[in-house]
Formats: sequence, structure tokens, C-alpha cells
Amino acid sequence: MCNLASICLPKFIVDGAFDHVNLHCVAKILTRNLNKIIDGNYYPLESTRLSNMRHRPIGLGVQGLADTFAMLEIAFESEEAMTLNREIFETIYHAAIEASMELAKVQG
Repeated sequence: MCNLASICLPKFIVDGAFDHVNLHCVAKILTRNLNKIIDGNYYPLESTRLSNMRHRPIGLGVQGLADTFAMLEIAFESEEAMTLNREIFETIYHAAIEASMELAKVQG
């Protein structure tokens, strides 16, 4: 069992550029919110509840990557697209790890 959220990437295009700072902020918020959901969720099986409490699994996904490339006028198979793709997922990963570390300091 995993708790999931999806980030709409085209919302992070500002003045013809991708806003990594805002993406980082949103990914941290989603990480904290998904962590809260784990505690308040209904679990039909005790084994599922114990697993979620122990491992606290979350997944942050995206939607609209192709739309983002189109809005930025980037060819889908270009080096620029590959770089932006990598930067987007690095931003999300960094934000999630940072939020997780901050939660661990507070919650143990």
C-alpha cells in the first residue's frame, strides 16, 4: 500500500520558464500532507496499518510533462527536454527527502 499524489507540471510555467523553486515548495507540502494521511487513513487489515506506520510509503508523480515541453516550445526528444526532465525529478526528489528529514527530526 502506498499513498500517492500527482503534480501538474504545466502549472509551474511562469513567464516562459519552469519554476523549480515553486515546484520544490509544492513537493515538500505534498510530502508533509501524505505523511499526515498515513496517520489518519483507514486500514482494513492490521498488517497494512502496521506496514504503513513502519515504512510510511509515499509516491509523488507528475502529469503534463509533454504539455510542459509543448508550452515551453521544447522538442520532446531534445537534449533540453532530457535536461528539464531530469531537473524536474531531481527537484521533486530533493524536496521529498528534505521534508522527510525535517519530519523525522520533529516526529522521530
